[in-house]
Amino acid sequence: MKNITMDNILDISVLANNVDLVINKLLTDKAILVIVTVNGTLSKYELLKEEIVINKCMLVNRKFHARYDVKKKTYVYKINTGKYKSKYNGYYYQIKYDFDIRSMKKASKLLVGTYDYHNFVSGYRDDYTSTIYKIKIKKYGDILTFKFVGIGFYRYMVRHLVGALLDVGKGKVDIHVIENMLDKDINKTLSVVPAEGLYLEKIEY
Repeated sequence: MKNITMDNILDISVLANNVDLVINKLLTDKAILVIVTVNGTLSKYELLKEEIVINKCMLVNRKFHARYDVKKKTYVYKINTGKYKSKYNGYYYQIKYDFDIRSMKKASKLLVGTYDYHNFVSGYRDDYTSTIYKIKIKKYGDILTFKFVGIGFYRYMVRHLVGALLDVGKGKVDIHVIENMLDKDINKTLSVVPAEGLYLEKIEY
């Protein structure tokens, strides 16, 4: 089965109890098949593109929910602070600036904990409370990296947080402004960085 297509997949006996066998056969031949079953019956299957790789596959309880059972999420945001490079287009936020890393690290510590993050979220929610366990800021050469670990991040939340920290790094905002923005009675918006450079690195269940 060197060339696997949607047509010849049907030549394989795909039953609920044979799914492991089928997946093993396909992976051996360097193809990836995603199989979805409902009540033990095959309901959906599709080949993944070559750029997507499955590192691990396991059975879970039927009550498992990919969204609501999350314990931790890790997001990474990457910035090229040096000379513009076309190969970074779409993968890094590119802004040539000498940010004050020390001030940003100091401000990031204020954001760690359980707070009402309404000033760092786009859109309306009934509850803006979440928990951030860790924020790491590192710079290697011209590449500036932010890493956020928390229970959950709402719409554009990481982009708001990075934008606010960059405002501190530019000297546009004092770190006490960041601290005050965690007060649910204050409404204020700082910079929001673009989607380029944002990555969901890890989900823990």
